[in-house]
Amino acid sequence: MTVDEPNSDAALKPRAKVGLKEIAREAEVSISTVSHVMNGTARISDEVRARVMRVAQELGYLGMRRQRANTGTLSKLLLAVPAYGLAQTEANLFLWNILSAFRTRCAELNIALVPHSPPGENLTAEGIVQAAASNACDAVMLMHDDRPELLEPLAAVRNQLPPTVLVNGEDPNMNLDTVSPQNRFAAGRAVRWLTELGHRRVLHVTWGGRTTIARRRDGFHDAMAQVGIPAHEASVLSFQTWDLALAEQVLSEKLVEIVRREKITAIFCAADNVALHALNVLRRAGIRVPEDVSLVGFDNVMHAEMSSPPLSTVEVPVNHIGSVALRLLEERLIEPFDPTAPTRRVELECRLIKRASVAAPAS
Repeated sequence: MTVDEPNSDAALKPRAKVGLKEIAREAEVSISTVSHVMNGTARISDEVRARVMRVAQELGYLGMRRQRANTGTLSKLLLAVPAYGLAQTEANLFLWNILSAFRTRCAELNIALVPHSPPGENLTAEGIVQAAASNACDAVMLMHDDRPELLEPLAAVRNQLPPTVLVNGEDPNMNLDTVSPQNRFAAGRAVRWLTELGHRRVLHVTWGGRTTIARRRDGFHDAMAQVGIPAHEASVLSFQTWDLALAEQVLSEKLVEIVRREKITAIFCAADNVALHALNVLRRAGIRVPEDVSLVGFDNVMHAEMSSPPLSTVEVPVNHIGSVALRLLEERLIEPFDPTAPTRRVELECRLIKRASVAAPAS
C-alpha cells in the first residue's frame, strides 16, 4: 500500500500569491525580518535566517524572485546552430531534444530567440558577430560546433561579441564559457559496469570529428586501462564522420566480423542511434543481445527504451543543459565587465541507465 506523504510535491508548489507577508506568517517572524534576510540588510541569527529561507523555498518564493531578477537582463538571444542541427531527423534526436527543451525554457522566461543557421555545414565567426549585432542580441548561444576553425576566429573577435556560451562542445583554450554533458567520466562509468560484470573483450563503436565524442572514447580507454588493457590493445571500430548511411554501411561490413574474430562479449557505442543500428546488424547475423553480446549506448534517446531488448545507455540531462547555459549568460550580463575574469567550463552529471541489453558474459 502506498501512503501519501503530507509534505510531498503539493507542499512545494508555489501558491497563487507569495510575498514577504506569507513567508513571515509561516516562519513566525516579522515582515521586516523577512526583508532583512532576503536583502542582507541587517544581522539575523543563523537559526532565524535558515528558517526564513526554508519557508521561502517551500512556498516557491525563491524561484519567483530569481525569475523576476532575470527579467529584462536577457531579452534577446542569438541561437547559433549548424544547419543540420535544426532538422528533426533520426540522426539528430539528441541535439533536437536539447533544442526543444531550451526553446521551452526561453518561452517561460520571455526570452526571444533569433536563430542563426546559415546554409551549409559550418558556422563562421564573422557571420555570428554580424547576426548578433544586426539583431541587437544581448547574448549568443553557440550549439554543437566546437571546430577549431570556428573557435579560434571567435576568440580573436571576443571584444565584438556579447556574452557567449558554447553548449554541447568544448573549447580547449577556454576562450568561451561552455556547458556540456559529463562525457568522459560517464562513458568510463558505463564501461566499468561492463568490466565489473566480467567483460574484458569490449568493443567501442565511435566516429571522428567532434570533441564530445572523443571524450567518450577517452572514457572507454580509461575503463579498459583499469583492467589492464591499454589503449593500443583495446578494440575500436570507428567510421570517419557522423552519418547514418555511413554508420549502417560500416556496421554491416565490419561489426559482425570483429565480434566473431575477436570474440567480443560487449559493445559500447558512442551514441544510441549507433547502438540501435548495431543491434539490428547483430540480430540479422544471429548474434543475440545480451545472451551472446551485451550492448550499451549513450544519450538515452526515446527509441532506446523501446528497442528489443531495451537498450542500456547513459542518460544526458537534455532538459537542464540549456537552463544552465542561460544562467551563465545572465551572470555575465549582471556582473561588472572584467576582462581578467576566468571563463567557466560546466559539466553536467549523466546517469547510467541499466536495461535488459546487458548481462554477464557467458562462461
